[in-house]
Amino acid sequence: MRIGVIGAGHIGGTAATLFARAGHEVAVSNSRGPDSLAP
Repeated sequence: MRIGVIGAGHIGGTAATLFARAGHEVAVSNSRGPDSLAP
């Protein structure tokens, strides 16, 4: 399944990580830009 997450704070980031670990294709967007999404 392809999933988009808007907001990469505590809840959005955790949800995106769990979706990805479950094998889903995940795209994340936030207001701080792509550099803030690095693990």
